[in-house]
Amino acid sequence: MTAIIGVDPGTTTGIFAASVSIVDTLRDRKVRTDYRAYELDASKAFAVMRLQLDRLRDPTVVCEHYIITQRTARLTQQPAALEVIGALRQLCADRGVHFVLQMKS
Repeated sequence: MTAIIGVDPGTTTGIFAASVSIVDTLRDRKVRTDYRAYELDASKAFAVMRLQLDRLRDPTVVCEHYIITQRTARLTQQPAALEVIGALRQLCADRGVHFVLQMKS
């Protein structure tokens, strides 16, 4: 099974969990997929992340990297994004889950 959890951190945090597995039966081979999407406040997002990490086998967590520059500091301050990233990084470290920061596309 391959499992990836994508996270868009912030005051409202987006989570997309996807898993794909191949199941061999006596007659044929089937691809089983499961997709779940959430948009929650940060505290509820952590509860959902814990549930997803418990549910999925050996997931990779990919989180949008939020960088503060002089420009972003003037436009909007997002301390919640940094807090979510830090808490998520720790949650993954505690569970031995691979954690990746990815620049937004």
